Amino acid sequence: MFFRYVLPMVPLLCVAAAVAVRHAAASIWPRASVRVATVMALAIALPPLVNSVWMDVLLARTDTRVLAGRWLASRVTADQAVYDAGGDYAGAFLVGLHVHVWDASTFVPRINAFVDSNGRLPEWIVLPESPLVYGSVSPELRQLVADRYQRVETIDAMRGSTRSSVYDLQDAFFLPIAGFTPVVRPGPTLKIYKLNAAPGR
Repeated sequence: MFFRYVLPMVPLLCVAAAVAVRHAAASIWPRASVRVATVMALAIALPPLVNSVWMDVLLARTDTRVLAGRWLASRVTADQAVYDAGGDYAGAFLVGLHVHVWDASTFVPRINAFVDSNGRLPEWIVLPESPLVYGSVSPELRQLVADRYQRVETIDAMRGSTRSSVYDLQDAFFLPIAGFTPVVRPGPTLKIYKLNAAPGR
């Protein structure tokens, strides 16, 4: 079950927390229970409030997948092919891009090649990186990219370690539940590569 499915319970939990704070304050200092309850409520509410504002700020920023689509749209020509390894969830937003778009299933790691391409390599490859499983890329594809491509653009979704960030690993929601410090914008980090003019260069 996705974590966001629990969100409708938040108002009920808030009411329960308020009742608990009131009873706790009355038992700690009965003659000044209102003051104690106020201090306790502020201490409990402040961290979630900061997280809520931070998430709103991040959600207001343009998603990396949209930025990647815009970047490619201004550079890729109609006769070129783009391979997007991110698939339906972590892929660049390529809707309306009038080029040959190869989806994630085109590359088969078992044979280390693109199917139905007659040996052709796409001129552009987009690789996602994310703490979520939706940002995983096969070692075979990474090796091909290292051998034949050069990175020309990186659109960062985060900077630094994400160890402090808490994600719902089953959900393709590319923002953490908590720990927003390393996050720059929604989406996976997307790295865009261009085919070298000659093998090995």
